[in-house]
Amino acid sequence: MDNIGKSPERRFETTNISHKRLPASMWIGKTFRAPVFNDIHGSVLKETRLQHTLEMLKEHHETFMLGTILVRLASSSCTLSIAKQLLSYGAPIDHPLHTYTWDGIHISAGSGMTALQLAAKKTTTDATLLMQLLVLRGAETDWRGIEDKPGAKKIGEFIGVEWADLLRQAPPMIPLYSRGIQLVHYMDD
Repeated sequence: MDNIGKSPERRFETTNISHKRLPASMWIGKTFRAPVFNDIHGSVLKETRLQHTLEMLKEHHETFMLGTILVRLASSSCTLSIAKQLLSYGAPIDHPLHTYTWDGIHISAGSGMTALQLAAKKTTTDATLLMQLLVLRGAETDWRGIEDKPGAKKIGEFIGVEWADLLRQAPPMIPLYSRGIQLVHYMDD
């Protein structure tokens, strides 16, 4: 982050044969690891710097990378302001940490858990506020056993609303057919 003024497209990675261009998304992926978010916990200055860095790199973010960063945030500090910023840039709210492209190419290693699932494992105020944000913005909540996770069980202690009540406040789920998924109907005429 010391060369913040330089475009991430100018970065190079040394190989045995030559230098190869390091794509912006790869550079962003290497920069925004979970330790970055752990280090900002409790420091307004570090949080502000990270928000500024995200803003400066906004044009280089790809949707899957935004989702990956959101999941990494949930697995570490659960900083609400950065989560809001990532969602405003178009981070997919239900992005799993373990992701594949449309043609099956592996692009992100991880557990396959979404930001909501990871935040539900924690019992901190930040994790609770992140869970509330994600649920109220329409995150998928129908995960097996999520209501039994420590964060979901103790959510009422932090925000005064129990898990079941929070789910009632969530926007209605969008039917499959309006998500762009084509359903085939066979008719017997």
